Amino acid sequence: MARYDSSRKLDRNKALLEYWQAHPEASLTEIGKIFAGISKQRVSQIIQTFLNNREAERWRYTNGQTSTVIH
Repeated sequence: MARYDSSRKLDRNKALLEYWQAHPEASLTEIGKIFAGISKQRVSQIIQTFLNNREAERWRYTNGQTSTVIH
């Protein structure tokens, strides 16, 4: 059985992002240890996905696109 199901991973990822934003001095390794011992590489992937999605949202907003679906 998987350690986390999909909905629990989403909750974990949101909590990880909130922690990362609140503690910018924390290393990726430190954050990974706090959140179920995930690797620093996985922490980096979660953060990069968030940043990429945020940039995509900004681009859609500034270019007048209101839909979040990319065609």
